[in-house]
Amino acid sequence: MDCIDHKDRFTCDYSINHTVKRYIFAFSSLFILLCLAYGNSFQGTWVFDDHHDILQNKIISSFSLPDFFRTYIADHFSRPIAILSFFLNYRIGGYDIYGYHIVNFTIHYVATLFVFLFVYKTMSLPLLAAKYREYAYSIAFLTSVFWCTSPLHVTAVTFITQRYTSLAGMFYFMAMFFFVQGRTATLNNTSSAIWQYIFCAISAVMAFLTKENAAMLPVILYFYDLLLIRGANQENVRKDMKRMIWPLTGLLLVGIFYLTTTGFPLDYKVYNFTLTEKLLTEPRIVLFYLSLLIYPVSTRLTFDHDYILSTSLFTPWTTGVSILIILGFIVCAFITARKKPLVAFCILFFFLNHIIESSIIPIEIIWEYRNYVPSLSFFILLVLFLLWTLQFFRNKKMIFYMISGCIIVLIIAQADTVHRRNTLFYSEKMLWIDSALKSPGLSRPYTNLALLYFQEGNIKKALEEARKAVSLNKHPNDHASATMYTNLATYQIMVNDLEEALKNIRHALSLQPYYDYGHAATANLMMKKGDLESAGTYITQAIFLSPDKDVFHSRYALILFHQGKLQEALKHAYSALTLNKNVSEPKMIIAEIMRQKKSYGKAIAYWNDYLQNVPSDRRAMLALIELYSLINKKDLAKGMLNYLLTLENGNLQNLLSQKNTYDHVYKVEGKILKPIIRKLLQEMGECCN
Repeated sequence: MDCIDHKDRFTCDYSINHTVKRYIFAFSSLFILLCLAYGNSFQGTWVFDDHHDILQNKIISSFSLPDFFRTYIADHFSRPIAILSFFLNYRIGGYDIYGYHIVNFTIHYVATLFVFLFVYKTMSLPLLAAKYREYAYSIAFLTSVFWCTSPLHVTAVTFITQRYTSLAGMFYFMAMFFFVQGRTATLNNTSSAIWQYIFCAISAVMAFLTKENAAMLPVILYFYDLLLIRGANQENVRKDMKRMIWPLTGLLLVGIFYLTTTGFPLDYKVYNFTLTEKLLTEPRIVLFYLSLLIYPVSTRLTFDHDYILSTSLFTPWTTGVSILIILGFIVCAFITARKKPLVAFCILFFFLNHIIESSIIPIEIIWEYRNYVPSLSFFILLVLFLLWTLQFFRNKKMIFYMISGCIIVLIIAQADTVHRRNTLFYSEKMLWIDSALKSPGLSRPYTNLALLYFQEGNIKKALEEARKAVSLNKHPNDHASATMYTNLATYQIMVNDLEEALKNIRHALSLQPYYDYGHAATANLMMKKGDLESAGTYITQAIFLSPDKDVFHSRYALILFHQGKLQEALKHAYSALTLNKNVSEPKMIIAEIMRQKKSYGKAIAYWNDYLQNVPSDRRAMLALIELYSLINKKDLAKGMLNYLLTLENGNLQNLLSQKNTYDHVYKVEGKILKPIIRKLLQEMGECCN
């Protein structure tokens, strides 16, 4: 890598016009390349954490500065800049996902530009200029191309919620660029240097306020300054050891304060692995990330990776080997710091930027998007190796052109893999089917597939997938396990397998006693058994745990309605609509209560509003036929009846004789409805005659 001959024919014209043209070419080429790779990502849908972090996040849909400050800064300091970006997306386009994809794409493009600028500037540093300056543009451009088209970044760009990662990465690269700009400013340009440092500080703060792993930035900048600007000689190291004691102590205290006072989870009890197991497993995962960067074929990439926990240094045997390999890399970096500072920095950059998410913090073991920032150094080294290879074979034309062709093929292959992986985000079901095929030992893909089948009305398939998830019983934490058992219980309630449902709910609550949906599912089970008193007790517990969830208020309104407590039922139905104006069940409850109170106009309005959400509900149509007849609006009643007859192929007998359950509010009573329908049919027949 150090053998690049800086006197070869690839010389650069450093005139201003030529430099501007080079920047224009680089920026436009990178944009076109990203459009080709990510152009189809705009068709992606909401998946996984998008539902919780965006669609169900009341701070985003009904923003108020006091609520935002209390939720994301005062009570639980958690990525406020990213949340603000989601809010701005919502204010401009609501929940139209196209706008969110545009922003994610733009963030990735800007991050790519700063990768280019940072690498370009780095290669011109005095310590590196002799070897790399003649190739600074080529190295920066190729590094940017490889980095921005890496298939490992798909989940950071196409998965909307992981804007946390890409936006933090963008600010991270901006801070690094502004730092090197300020650090290399001439003595005669002090004011410019000060402004560059200010921009660096602002970018660093924004990165940290977007995602916590940006806390490694000061450490990275220190090694950058030591290795690539001042030089890693004994004198500089000795001075730094004296000067850095207090800054490092301050950073450590700030980190401890942050972790212990801002609600950041430090408890491993909720996870299915211990601190020791995580520390032992992560070296294997980090090397697995490295292998994915080297060989990123789609068969090795998936949304949710399976893994084997390391329980000791020798179980599995790769644990100790992985630790030794990483230690070897780090030792190699320090040994070669003086002779090969760029290589040393790249090695440290990769492993240090993995340290927060791959060490003591109790979070999930593996996610591909964690390579968004660390992978930069890998691609710098890759490009240096490729250019060294071209230089080595520059006199052997055939091999030279073959290597050049291979570089082009690698870039095309990466972009094509990105393009194909984006298609998985066209539907959430496709994403989880892919995960289930590639990680068949995990429960989460089957749990989420079961939920999607349930939402489609395919209870049989939902039960099948949910039972697979339970049989595997491999979730990252107890909350996910509780969700798995609760969902299975919900499907079993639907098919009247009440005893098995009760067992599964009890198991879910034993894992998570304060699991709100577990208590809500128990309420549904009690309703199915006809025990409204117990159902009311369980649903009030769910509301106590999560008072801002509309589904719990809606369910309580239904229970109260069947208990004859109409006024209380109205109160909770209105509460549900206040929390979510698009929810359907409360509208049905209010409509029926208004019908019983003989407020027919309001009842009709709410039933029609309900039908906008659930257009195929036959009971709602029957209720409207009765109501229109009561207020003597025969034409509307006939129109609704005609539509209902079309849906039922002219036969209403089964509909009029169906059983009433606690899931319904409007009781189908043949004694009332049959005479009304008979009369309407008679009038319709006379009209036709």
